[in-house]
Amino acid sequence: MREDVLAAIYDAPLAAQPWVALAPALRALTNANSILIEFTPVGQCGGGVMVADAEWDSGAAQRLYRDVYRFRDPVGYERMIAGRIYGFEDLITRDALRRSDYYERFCKPLNIEHAFFCYLGRHDGVDAWLKGARDMARGRFGEGEVRLISDLLPHLDRAVRTYLWREKQRVETRLYAQTVAALGVGAVLLDGQGRIAGSNGEADLILSEGHAISRVANRLRLAGGKQLHYAQALETVATDPACPVQIMTAEDDGGQRVSLVIRRIEDMTGIAASPVAAFVVYLHRDAPGSFSRMVAFVVENLGLTQAEARVAVMLAEGLALDEIAQRLGVTLTSVRTYGKRALAKTGTSRQVDLVRLVLSGLARLA
Repeated sequence: MREDVLAAIYDAPLAAQPWVALAPALRALTNANSILIEFTPVGQCGGGVMVADAEWDSGAAQRLYRDVYRFRDPVGYERMIAGRIYGFEDLITRDALRRSDYYERFCKPLNIEHAFFCYLGRHDGVDAWLKGARDMARGRFGEGEVRLISDLLPHLDRAVRTYLWREKQRVETRLYAQTVAALGVGAVLLDGQGRIAGSNGEADLILSEGHAISRVANRLRLAGGKQLHYAQALETVATDPACPVQIMTAEDDGGQRVSLVIRRIEDMTGIAASPVAAFVVYLHRDAPGSFSRMVAFVVENLGLTQAEARVAVMLAEGLALDEIAQRLGVTLTSVRTYGKRALAKTGTSRQVDLVRLVLSGLARLA
């Protein structure tokens, strides 16, 4: 097995342009006129990723196939089993192929007379394919070429899984960032010594106001006697694997509260990573409209009623039960009832666990 092709396979999902360098390597290995690597989201006619290397203008051919001939292609791909290699003759008779509009108007102009197809499998809702084509002069793919491709399949499978996992993380990170922005959540990156290594726009705005929490000498400074509590929370997150998240609130003399979620960087989302970052601190403050957005988010994502969600969000903001009762205009008994229901519905047994779940869920960080 050629080491350069194996190296190209394992480099493919990590490259700046994934799969682009692998396609010509596979084409040379199989003596093909064209190689196509395709990723198609399940249930979508358009979209997906197609990477090709061919003797013709592969970009124009891809667009033509995707927009027109995908819907006229008579080849029975649905009969394919993942990890097996097929030719035209395994999926359609030669006569039926040549009588088709797909052959006459797409294959024939590109000199596609022979092909191999391999369904690489479905991962995270995406189907992965490898396809190759030859003209009449080069003939069918023989046993030797099929064996070469078969030997590469376990390596391709690993590379495909890596690529789709990274793509899923990239998409989720973008969605997290949008959620964080919509909910007015700031994100601050800290290095191993607690120094600020980066921050998003919302965090910069919160810190610039300098009330409940501020930036002093490139570190976070909390008001209301909470600085020691913050240092202890940061130390706990750094040293105790059983406590990857710490939650607390800071409050200034005017009553402004900022909630903090402190966690290790491993699962950090919503802000571009820094090579020196060790922790991320998420900040959320009271702001016009933010409470109703948070309640709506908790209702949708945790399955609580409006009343239960209000109590859960207020607990996450650091309010005591009697303060919540006063703000909502209900009895303390009602607040306790809503709190107990929220615990039961979320599968938590303690108030601190509910708060952790709510604050983590608000930024989709759990």
